[in-house]
Amino acid sequence: MSSFSEAERERALDRRVASVLPERKRDRWLQRFADLYRELVDAARSNDLASSRWRFRLLSTTWRIKFAIMRHLLRVHRFKASNEEAPAVVEPPPAVVAPPPAVVESHKEAERTERLLLPWMIEDFKRFAGNEPTLWPDGEFVSRFSSYKPYFNRAPGQLYFHLYSLLADAKIETVVLCPWLKRGGGDKGALQFVEYYAKRGGVALITTLDADSPWLEKAYKGVQTIEFGKLARDLSEDERIAILTRLLLELAPRIVHNMNSDLVWRCFSRHGKALRSNGAKLVVSLFGDEVDPSGRHFGYAITYMPQVRNFIDLAIFDNAPYRDTIRRRYRLPEHRVRRVPFWHETAPFTREHASTVSPAERASVLWAGRLTESKRLDILFAVAQACRDVEFHVFGESDAGASVAMWRNQLAELPNVRLHGAYDSFHSIAERRSYRAFLYTTAFDGLPNVLLEAACHWLPIVAPPEIGGLADMIGPETAFPVDDGADAHSYVDALCRCLADPTEAMRRAQNAFELVRDGHSRETFNAAMDVALVGFG
Repeated sequence: MSSFSEAERERALDRRVASVLPERKRDRWLQRFADLYRELVDAARSNDLASSRWRFRLLSTTWRIKFAIMRHLLRVHRFKASNEEAPAVVEPPPAVVAPPPAVVESHKEAERTERLLLPWMIEDFKRFAGNEPTLWPDGEFVSRFSSYKPYFNRAPGQLYFHLYSLLADAKIETVVLCPWLKRGGGDKGALQFVEYYAKRGGVALITTLDADSPWLEKAYKGVQTIEFGKLARDLSEDERIAILTRLLLELAPRIVHNMNSDLVWRCFSRHGKALRSNGAKLVVSLFGDEVDPSGRHFGYAITYMPQVRNFIDLAIFDNAPYRDTIRRRYRLPEHRVRRVPFWHETAPFTREHASTVSPAERASVLWAGRLTESKRLDILFAVAQACRDVEFHVFGESDAGASVAMWRNQLAELPNVRLHGAYDSFHSIAERRSYRAFLYTTAFDGLPNVLLEAACHWLPIVAPPEIGGLADMIGPETAFPVDDGADAHSYVDALCRCLADPTEAMRRAQNAFELVRDGHSRETFNAAMDVALVGFG
């Protein structure tokens, strides 16, 4: 052992004592033993001791003596500090004087600094500031930092556990997801899909929007229904997608069918590969592109199909034109794009429902649907304004919006227009009077259910065939086609031809009825689904 090592040990002890013992008391005690200490050290390092063995032992003994003295001083200091008695006379506290604002701000800044950064961090930043002054840890600099708190939210896990407990024992083979279930053609189609699947295995029907679903009670008996949108209203979109994906992975259904739910489209785009690798067949229903006033097309297919085209096993369409458009646009094979027309009951309707109004009487024309901007209320107004000798009966709920309100008010001002508001069923309005024609105006659509209902009531139809999937229904033998769906004059011409020849109008109405009876029956729907699902197991 060298004397250098002993010196290092001495310095280490000095640093330890200096960090604990007050400087004044330490210096006083060290001075008291300084003479003896130096004398021992000098003797140990002198040449009088030739033996290095004895030299080392004396140095070690000297170090131990110093260490024992220091330990004793530390014990004495701590004992006295913990047993000091309070003074007998308590002086009154000095008056509190508010510090200047600058001092207060400096104290707040110091507290903020100590709260966000540890002392050693502050010292390091001060040293770094010698080379880079902008690193000085003042209040502005420290405000850039924040305390990290791990995100912890039990709500998603609790909701997932609740949903899984509802479906765990149900032996779900198919999950059908839609935004809501309320009166509408797409919602009616969703219930038809649910019934088809339910007759072949367990089905769960899940709504994904935080909205009322009055038609949920119409679901086929035995179907598990869950209003996921309402249960997850307080969660973020990412959390809803995570819960839904985890639930589908855990249930491992044979088929996952998306009926127009944007949340499910996002789920497919993010986790479609995982769902398919878990054994699920991913099915989507598509009806048509939407079109804005400038003519730009948009919709679910345009937004998501480029991302999910390799994950989707089957795309189902209610009309052939849009099926062909999607197949051509995204180069999909024929077996992955299928037309499945929704079925419509025609048995209660016979020829006696047809119009018996004589040509001499004032003609009544029916318009039914939801009053929205997409229904081209401007064209409806122009047609009604041009045909003052015809009475137009308009049924349907109105969307909120300045444009819809404006056109509704203008329609109400026309003497030959009757606004009736919402209706419960098409049959309830069709039996009120004998209408000479059914007028349908729109900017875009698939194959609307209201056209099938009009055909079932033997109403001659006036509509544009080139829009959406209307060509499946509208032709020169089944209706009075509008040459240009964006031109009011074309509607007026077609409507006048319909009203001018009741016999021809009735012939075409009968053809439309037979088309619905044969092409939109329950048997046709089931057969088309059987073909579409070939290979699904």
